[in-house]
Amino acid sequence: MTIQQTFKTETVEYKVRDVPFTGSLAYDRSRPGRRPGVLLAHGSKGLDDLPRKRALQLARMGYISFTLDLVGADLLKDPVLLKERAEAGLKALRTNRLVESGRIAAVGYGSGGAAALMLAHSGVELRAAAVFHTLLPDPRPLTGSKSAAKVLVLHGVEDRVVPPESVLSLQKELRATGSDWQLVFYGNAGHGFSETGSTDYHEETDKRSWAAMSAFFEDVLR
Repeated sequence: MTIQQTFKTETVEYKVRDVPFTGSLAYDRSRPGRRPGVLLAHGSKGLDDLPRKRALQLARMGYISFTLDLVGADLLKDPVLLKERAEAGLKALRTNRLVESGRIAAVGYGSGGAAALMLAHSGVELRAAAVFHTLLPDPRPLTGSKSAAKVLVLHGVEDRVVPPESVLSLQKELRATGSDWQLVFYGNAGHGFSETGSTDYHEETDKRSWAAMSAFFEDVLR
């Protein structure tokens, strides 16, 4: 069996409000036993090359990666439904036979970042959430109550989609929760700094932010 053949992807069917959705599971089948899981929430562009690439990278790191389905209406305008969709994806990952249910984190991009933040402060069992150039829903995803989930926010200083006042509001909300959180700013980086097809793609920030997330997960999921 070659190295490439050890990585496997599977489709997983699950439902939200009796509506069927399809997620994608990725893992290294050469590794024995259960492993930590990572829920991957894609951005507004859907299940394009970015989440597929990240899912494989997470599998190579030894995690069971599950990309949930957030395709559909503008979920940022319906935070209740966004939260339900995220929680359903998390349940599909947690109940998988390969996953250590007590060691799960979430990764989110853009609108998927909003979903990951909501999960981190919803009271569900989640170790951590890392979000890249995240968008924020209205009302904000945080409830003001402390969460056990640790949060890592990775943001480009030149982001023109999420204005500085929104980032400041997020900081205030995170401070109010008293939770364990980090906010990392990257100079010369715009909103889509990790999206290779975007005009905002910034290779150095892409590498540095992924390395920051990797170190974060290595710490919180060990």
